[in-house]
Amino acid sequence: MRGRRWFLAALVLTAVVSAALLVLPLYAYETATGPAASSGEVGAGYSYERGHRSLLAVEGPGVAFLLAVPVLVSGLPVLVRGRRQRLAGWVSTALLSVGVLVGIASIGLFYLPGVLLSAIGTALSRTE
Repeated sequence: MRGRRWFLAALVLTAVVSAALLVLPLYAYETATGPAASSGEVGAGYSYERGHRSLLAVEGPGVAFLLAVPVLVSGLPVLVRGRRQRLAGWVSTALLSVGVLVGIASIGLFYLPGVLLSAIGTALSRTE
């Protein structure tokens, strides 16, 4: 029971992070069109636009399935009870850690707090 609360916290935090990454405007973009758009001049015949978009707007709805993977992985120890919960905690922590390392250049680091909560939950789980 001691580790279960930490596993639940990891699951909730991972779900919040995935939802935020999906809808928050994290992508910056700039477009310029016209005869000499690369020179930065804006005048007759020129168009310039700058803004931010969400991951959902840039990558499409398929990205929601990719962002669901860390949530499902962090939910493993919550679904398992008894002796196998500690093993599920280690598996979950390891898989989330790999995901953080693989995606560290983009969105992986956002999941680091979930990894830490999962590791604490695993350490506090009973070994009975």
